[in-house]
Amino acid sequence: MSAIAVVLSCCLAGSWQTAPSHEPEVDAWFDGYWKKQDLKPAATCDDAVFLRRVSLDLIGMVPSPDEVRAFLKSTKKDKRARKIDELLASPESAEYFAHLWVQWLMGHDIDFRDLRRLDLGGLCLWLKKAWTEDLPYDEFVRAFLSSSGKLSENPPANYLAKHLVSGEPPATLARASARLFLGRDLRCAQCHDHPFDPITQEEFWAYAAFFRPLRDGGGRIDEVPVRKPDPLREDLGERFIEPRFLDGRTLEPEETRAAGLARLFLTMENDAVARALVDRAWRLYFGRSLLPGRHAKGQPELLDLLTKTFRGGKGSLRNLAKTIVGLRAYQLSSEGPEAQREVYAIGPLKMMNTTQFMRVWNHAFQWEPYFRSQYEKNPEKLAFFKDPDVFWMVRTMQAKELLFPKGRDPEEVLASGTDRLAIKLMNNRDIQLMMISQFSLVQQVAKKTADPERRVEELFLLMVSRPPTKAEKARFVEHVRSAGNPAHAYVDGYADLFWMLFNSSEFVFVG
Repeated sequence: MSAIAVVLSCCLAGSWQTAPSHEPEVDAWFDGYWKKQDLKPAATCDDAVFLRRVSLDLIGMVPSPDEVRAFLKSTKKDKRARKIDELLASPESAEYFAHLWVQWLMGHDIDFRDLRRLDLGGLCLWLKKAWTEDLPYDEFVRAFLSSSGKLSENPPANYLAKHLVSGEPPATLARASARLFLGRDLRCAQCHDHPFDPITQEEFWAYAAFFRPLRDGGGRIDEVPVRKPDPLREDLGERFIEPRFLDGRTLEPEETRAAGLARLFLTMENDAVARALVDRAWRLYFGRSLLPGRHAKGQPELLDLLTKTFRGGKGSLRNLAKTIVGLRAYQLSSEGPEAQREVYAIGPLKMMNTTQFMRVWNHAFQWEPYFRSQYEKNPEKLAFFKDPDVFWMVRTMQAKELLFPKGRDPEEVLASGTDRLAIKLMNNRDIQLMMISQFSLVQQVAKKTADPERRVEELFLLMVSRPPTKAEKARFVEHVRSAGNPAHAYVDGYADLFWMLFNSSEFVFVG
């Protein structure tokens, strides 16, 4: 375990594992909802399914075979609640939270120029610390809206630097902030008045004016004085728009731009910032929004309740996660028709997000040890692999191209896979070689035991987090024994089993 991991686990172990949750109140809401809709919810999912689901959702990774065996063997009645606390208190949870938020803060768009001009490694460390210390969400939001100075000394300022374009109005930053912290899409309002959008073009630019003093100074964010209105320039057709927030409010006398903007965000009517965060968390764990949309009625009453409990938990991001994954609705079996899922009568089922996918992809093919060995051979050429967090950002950029069709917005749709992913899995020579390389799971399992039955069981536990059924075990043991050259049967047969599991829906879906 790394030094950082030790520090994180020590900080968390004694400080938070007994944090309260609000599941009973929300579970009671679901009981009333199911009764009102005359719905019979599905049975609770089995322990192996729960462990895989909650591990992917809280640390972005599948459990180890030893974790699966221990969890299935345990007879403690509260073992699920204990596992949730254990996962949330782990350094892996802080790392997953940080990598998710980097994607959200950067608008799911990180390129190699960003790796050079931004301090994304420093931003990741700041986010891990925020999760570790359970930074209240109001303070979290305030940090990103009001930071300035050197990016290396004020990591949240990297968010501002990402979205500021030199020589252009701060429209991109204004749009990104409204979307991330308010759940509002202002793309139409930037260019024209839209008949179905209450925000006009003039209101958009008045809101964007709050970001007008910010400048990307190259490795730092500077705040410069804004020129005063000039009647002569107005006569020439150039208008000066005073900063005015989306709901019409303005800065208080003597209030700084940074402090005022954060205040205006955090004091919007209907607690908009908290509601947007709660809905984002719900989409992360359930794969659907609580807000009404084109294809769903939404559950605004449930959103109100969760927002209330989130505020009652002092804006704790970890406690919000604990509440949601502790719900009975989250722990239902996911087997059943999609119509039942829309009313939460069966459990969540969704394709992995980009962060989960690349972590599990790495787990399957052991990319990290491979790239680490390549970096050590040529540190200058592969400098961005020096920082593990930056390594994951590079890999997650690639995952987006595999999971989302070009032009599809990860903020609007769930991952669905692409033709590129299908072709990569069918024809990519590097993947075929990594499957049987010295780092591969197939080789690791072969070295661990010579017993075919144990090898088959180990691969199932590694890939889909459950033991094989009796029929599956018998079938694949027989396949291994009859596969290819007897001298290479452990490669031929077990590689076949690995490949089958890797390409299964059970592997790529969280459900």
